[in-house]
Amino acid sequence: MDELTKKFAEFLASEYGVSGPHSFGKLGEVARNGWRAEYVRECADDVLDDMSYLESTQLSARLAAVFDAKDDRAKLAAYAALGKMIADLAAAKADEAGDHFVGEAWYHNFFHERRAEEARY
Repeated sequence: MDELTKKFAEFLASEYGVSGPHSFGKLGEVARNGWRAEYVRECADDVLDDMSYLESTQLSARLAAVFDAKDDRAKLAAYAALGKMIADLAAAKADEAGDHFVGEAWYHNFFHERRAEEARY
């Protein structure tokens, strides 16, 4: 298991009690948003690369709406739409990454070994 997977699995286990794929899937909205924030903080470059590559047409349209806005109200609405799109894409990327990291850690018995280690103390 690579170091990044171990780091994120440890974060999810210690901060949110994740003990495998099932418990990751059951995270509440507050915990899931905490995970998303941590993932984006650590992997912002990857998230931004994916956004620009996967959603370049949509991103361009949202930016054009901001620049082409005729008044403050339209500009504010365009900024809100742009912000929502970015947040939604980052959330989806973090959720996909969480599924991957938790699954990989589960495969390598990370959570089982962590529980066994905790039981020793």
